[in-house]
Amino acid sequence: MTFLTVCLNPTLQKTLVFETLEAGEVNRAREERLDASGKGVNVTRVLHQLGEQVVHLTHAGGRERPLFEELCREDGLALEIVPCEAPLRTCTTLLDRSRGTTTELIEPTRAVEPGLEARLLNRFRELLPAAGVVVISGSAAPGYRDDLFARMIAEARGAGCLVVADFRGEPLKLALANDPAQRPQVIKPNLQEFAATFFSGQQALISEHATDDATLDRAREVMGDLARSGVRVVLTRGVNPVLFLDDEGMLREAPAIPLEPVNTIGCGDAFTAGFAATLAREEDFALAIEAGHAAAAMNAVLLKPGSIRESSLDR
Repeated sequence: MTFLTVCLNPTLQKTLVFETLEAGEVNRAREERLDASGKGVNVTRVLHQLGEQVVHLTHAGGRERPLFEELCREDGLALEIVPCEAPLRTCTTLLDRSRGTTTELIEPTRAVEPGLEARLLNRFRELLPAAGVVVISGSAAPGYRDDLFARMIAEARGAGCLVVADFRGEPLKLALANDPAQRPQVIKPNLQEFAATFFSGQQALISEHATDDATLDRAREVMGDLARSGVRVVLTRGVNPVLFLDDEGMLREAPAIPLEPVNTIGCGDAFTAGFAATLAREEDFALAIEAGHAAAAMNAVLLKPGSIRESSLDR
């Protein structure tokens, strides 16, 4: 089984570890690392580390592109990069060991130039015949149309692929507005993304960790509507149990694996990879969720984000 993963907002991920992080003070890191990242890159790395055949499609440009490519090569990733003019952004993770907190600093994404979308879609079409599973993760950079993911998914379904979608907002709504045979079979947002996409009013502003009955009732209602349209939902909630509907339409919870995390960045992407790899082989939803939890737990105990093992070449 060959996986084709798509990421249209790649990044460089800087991770800094502090004993204590104090706002307004000079803070000296005790440890640092730099990795290629972006949700789709993280999914690709974990799939590769799980032993799957995977090709990753993305764009990259600017003076950081050679470094991004080098970091991906060190991880053994098979890249298909469509060159662009927009430079890569850098996101920075600050880990405070004394408080056990994670702070994420996210640079704005530069808009891609006109014409890139057509080139990237053409490359997607060229790669699609060799794929059995397509995983599309994360947001798209400004300059891409909101319906690009919907068009990719329609073509992937037409090619007979299993499609797992991990993105949100208008692009997800447009993908779900496709004809039933052209929709993703599975979507995997977290609760905050799910609420922002499908809920209204104050409920649309809830956190990923919400556990109140009103939120869960609304989630069950939307998940049921989607299931009846042929789309199953895996709803992650951080350390709280994953929500999904079983084959009889009953809301089920799958508890996460308890642990003391080192770095939680990329856990959701590791979950996506473990889930998709198992679902493609076993077609057992509950078993795939267990595999997702296992991959997320392995990611959480490593400093390297979006990874389930650290090689000797890691920076």
